Amino acid sequence: MFFEEVSPLSVACTDLIRRSQSQNYTTDVYFVEAVIDRLLKDPSIDLLSVFPDANRVEYNQVIELIGTKSHIFKALLDGSSEVFEFFITTFCEHLERSTCNLPLKMVENSVYMQLLSDYVCHMMPTGSEPPLSGGHDIAGLSPSTSTFNTPLNLFREEYLRRYAVSSSSTSFRALSSFSQSLQPHFITFINVLVRSLSSLSSWPSDYRLMALRFTLKELHFFALAESENASLASVKAQLHCNAPFADSLLAFFVSMFNKWPANASFKNLFDVWITWIRPWRCLPEHRRSDINQLLPFVLENRKFYVDVSDAFWRRRFPIQCPSDVKTLENYMIILISPEFVTIYDAIQYPIEEKLLLMRSSLLSSASDLRTLIRSERAQLASCSWLYRNFFSDESYTRIREAEETSYLAKLLASKIGAAIPGGASSFEFSADAANTSEVFSTEGRSPRGKGSIPDHVVDPKTKLMRLTPEGLKQVKRGTHRFDFSYCPKSVPPLVRSLNTDEVWWLARFLFNLSCLLNQTNVAKALSNAYNDHNSILGLFARLLLDPAYPRHLVPVYSSTIYSQKPCFNLRYFAKYKFIIPFCIFCIVQLFLPYTYSFLIFGLLLAYVRLI
Repeated sequence: MFFEEVSPLSVACTDLIRRSQSQNYTTDVYFVEAVIDRLLKDPSIDLLSVFPDANRVEYNQVIELIGTKSHIFKALLDGSSEVFEFFITTFCEHLERSTCNLPLKMVENSVYMQLLSDYVCHMMPTGSEPPLSGGHDIAGLSPSTSTFNTPLNLFREEYLRRYAVSSSSTSFRALSSFSQSLQPHFITFINVLVRSLSSLSSWPSDYRLMALRFTLKELHFFALAESENASLASVKAQLHCNAPFADSLLAFFVSMFNKWPANASFKNLFDVWITWIRPWRCLPEHRRSDINQLLPFVLENRKFYVDVSDAFWRRRFPIQCPSDVKTLENYMIILISPEFVTIYDAIQYPIEEKLLLMRSSLLSSASDLRTLIRSERAQLASCSWLYRNFFSDESYTRIREAEETSYLAKLLASKIGAAIPGGASSFEFSADAANTSEVFSTEGRSPRGKGSIPDHVVDPKTKLMRLTPEGLKQVKRGTHRFDFSYCPKSVPPLVRSLNTDEVWWLARFLFNLSCLLNQTNVAKALSNAYNDHNSILGLFARLLLDPAYPRHLVPVYSSTIYSQKPCFNLRYFAKYKFIIPFCIFCIVQLFLPYTYSFLIFGLLLAYVRLI
């Protein structure tokens, strides 16, 4: 007989639910502390690893015990601030103590993240909700002196009339004059939650960053939601501009931007910062175009735009592979967006200087990569013929990756240069363009004379032409255009669509056979030696393989563009002009002596060449 092992969470939930049902809807402080200790402080329980699909019963039990509709949570709202603060603090500590190592996308569906979402949306609603029913006071503690139980009724009109709302400071003391007009738990909730999630006491996990980003985003939605109550809207604007946790959050961003290693996980930290300094993304669609309405928030939180931006631009971004350049490009797309340019002008931030430094760093990285490429090629040239053709795959892979990275870095540098106003970028770009023969083709210049900005750049690896910002302007003016005549011929014959002169089943079979042959070491060696005109291997390669495609310089004419290295292509033998002579040759062999075979075969080859 087999017994299923009962998890500690299941045991704790079953026991707590049984005790809750025996309380007759009267919750005492000891039971609340027991729930917190059993569910949130027990090291054997990890709520980030409880999912609705795999742990349906436990998931529902946790929601029933401490969800927003549970008796315990309602009693916490009606109880003292000390108990509520203890609950939120322990809830955040549970996240930091978690040993979960699952992907972020999976953890988003955990019961912990569901509880966080429910708590945040309950305390910071963006629409009208019915009041919660009371009657669940914590026995043994004095209930809150506040007479309202829902976040939409958090305000007392007499306090709003007595204290004028201003935005003069970002400290918590600025809220002291009207803090009594808010339900104390709201201030406690948002302050403790954000301060705990942005704590510097330990290194933040990706889960903590995800929770912090969600909380800040929902705070934007709450503060920017339209309200018919002018007093409510005024207080929300005050809380938005002078958040009580601003000092802690600023210290967190500055410290993390200075200390975070240069790896892919920095994107998660960057997303949290961008979420906080880009509140216009949380505005309704019809209000999103007017950035000026958020200038009070920007000016009061100027340090988030200046100090943290300085820490970002001081970071060193290593350019070692194409993904590094693409990640950096994503950062630049956000930071040079029109909305941010408007913000930089309002706070007088010298973004042009930062962009020039970043562009210089990219050009330096591209130069280092070209030096590395020359070094790798020199090492290969000094190796034996046997090593170059059969044991140098890793070296060729490194060279190709370095070439692509260098090209992308130069392309990003040109985009950054085009985004810098004032014309300084044009001078620097054209001065550097003369030294880019390894990455860009110097063909295609605008007709303004020597040293002018190139209107397109050419990737020597794929022979694809891309417009520069100068070329885009010329196309828009109608003075220049690309020549698309070679585009139909640029598709490699191996991957072209089925032609009417091919046997479809034979073409498909020969295509698969060609792909199989091209994966062999012999095919790779022949492909690498295709352009070697001083070796026998290169001669055989040019006789047996298809050349590289595209064979001519072509513009980027489609979202899907094929390119290939020299490779085997057996699809030619699926054409009728090869099949018919082959069948005739086989039939003639049945009636003529074998002495005529060579002559007949030669005549057939001549026929094939002529057609």
